[in-house]
Amino acid sequence: MLGLGVWEVPVNSMFFKGTAKITVRDNNGEYEFKFEVPGFNVPEMEISNLKINGNTLSADATCDMLKGKMLHTDVTFSETTCTGILKGPMGVKIKLNGKKIG
Repeated sequence: MLGLGVWEVPVNSMFFKGTAKITVRDNNGEYEFKFEVPGFNVPEMEISNLKINGNTLSADATCDMLKGKMLHTDVTFSETTCTGILKGPMGVKIKLNGKKIG
């Protein structure tokens, strides 16, 4: 499975500036994601349309906080880094440039 581990991802957007921690686990052959942002109660997300193409993982997500709006991400993983983009509603785009910490 691609991207397993704990990733530290700096975020600089108009909604949040800080570092997010994303844990990617193998749960009996299915991906399991845990999102943590200091000082912010991250809502539970429903992940769908998960696809892997080479070293890139793509997925869509929804959560109650966004009232049915879709998020989409494409993240490319190396052994120790990840880069990509998170696209949200109303043209929001957040660049991702993280490193593996565990």
